[in-house]
Amino acid sequence: MENLIQAELDLVEEHLITCLFGSSHAPRINSMVKTGLAFIGQNHVQMINTGIKQFEGYAKPFLKENGYVDGLKLSRLIEARFNKQIPIGDFRMIELTRAIEPWLKTLGSYIQ
Repeated sequence: MENLIQAELDLVEEHLITCLFGSSHAPRINSMVKTGLAFIGQNHVQMINTGIKQFEGYAKPFLKENGYVDGLKLSRLIEARFNKQIPIGDFRMIELTRAIEPWLKTLGSYIQ
């Protein structure tokens, strides 16, 4: 079942990278962002790889064996942090990233 989880993570990561950087295979970064990364001793490849590892670390505990986000776990987290009960059904992360794709592409326009 780990393959389903990793497949879902890979799908979402590729979608996010494409929205933010124009391509998952040849990410585009503008010179101002490159300069900023150079000041902190990183390049865009390191930044993306670090982001992927962090994202997977945060996301995996909320994923079920089928790769779907466990809505009950997410609801409990929201309740614990914000003292609000919000029922959430299980969903695929790609559904969420597709729903916010226009926002991601707008953000990407500043990065590219």
